[in-house]
Amino acid sequence: MWHDCDHTTIGSGSTAAFLYHWVWPSRDETLPPPLTLLDNCEFRDVGWLRVLSWVSGSIRTVDTPVGLPGSEGQAIRDVDLEIDALLDRKTNLHALGLYGLDTLEEQVPGAPAGVFRRPPANVSLRITHRRTSAAREAGREWLGVNWSGFVDASCSIHAQGEYASGRVPNGGVAPVSMPLVTFGPGSPSTSYWARGWYAVPAFSGPGEIKVTAPLMAVTLADAIIADMTLSRLPSGGSSFGYAEGQSVRISKVGAAGSFRFGKGASASFAVTETRSLVNECDWIEFTYNRERQRWEESGFCSDA
Repeated sequence: MWHDCDHTTIGSGSTAAFLYHWVWPSRDETLPPPLTLLDNCEFRDVGWLRVLSWVSGSIRTVDTPVGLPGSEGQAIRDVDLEIDALLDRKTNLHALGLYGLDTLEEQVPGAPAGVFRRPPANVSLRITHRRTSAAREAGREWLGVNWSGFVDASCSIHAQGEYASGRVPNGGVAPVSMPLVTFGPGSPSTSYWARGWYAVPAFSGPGEIKVTAPLMAVTLADAIIADMTLSRLPSGGSSFGYAEGQSVRISKVGAAGSFRFGKGASASFAVTETRSLVNECDWIEFTYNRERQRWEESGFCSDA
């Protein structure tokens, strides 16, 4: 057990001959990959648990946020971690964050000019959020999983359980990247919107929905018909998402206007027929075809 500390770090940097910097993840490729294996280890009341390269296994956290800091880790890779996150005496913590690079031209300390840090890659994270009865009765909440910056498309996150609504796993309003993200069963807690989907800023007319979460809520400011498209790639480009098979369900909030996805109207999506989100809670679901760089209809529900 690790407990009652400001922060701690798990994982490897150099595991073979020192190269550039002690954090830079070098290895002897003639040997099996390095490994820090955690078997039901517990981290309790740690201000921040940092995870670097070559970490696998399962952990239990209590009032402890977990982060994979891309810049600090320099080239985080090969992480396969399951997290059981329990909230008790703290509140408004992100139980998990995958923090990519702000730029692809961040120099590695001690390396020749032009050797840059690399985005986190080959990272698989699975997290279950839970709260004690004391936390629930006091209204204490986890915030949802988030990621930022450049994160390689080989990364994945699966989140489930109870945490603050309006904060399903997301990469912000305009994501640079999006790992494969899935969202399992769980009831949202109550300090935000009760349905718990990621709500983007209201649209005032036709526009592009930038896919940034597996569950998204959209609103129209005016009583109009808005023809919509979907982002074909994150702003960082195809190396940083979207993953083959990524799904997104988009739900309408409010009574004003309707969102229309016209058959043949855009190369960014394909629908079996023109679909409109007219009423509150109407939804459409898409699955990503990476080869075609388009979103393909996989579900639709409307009571209009």
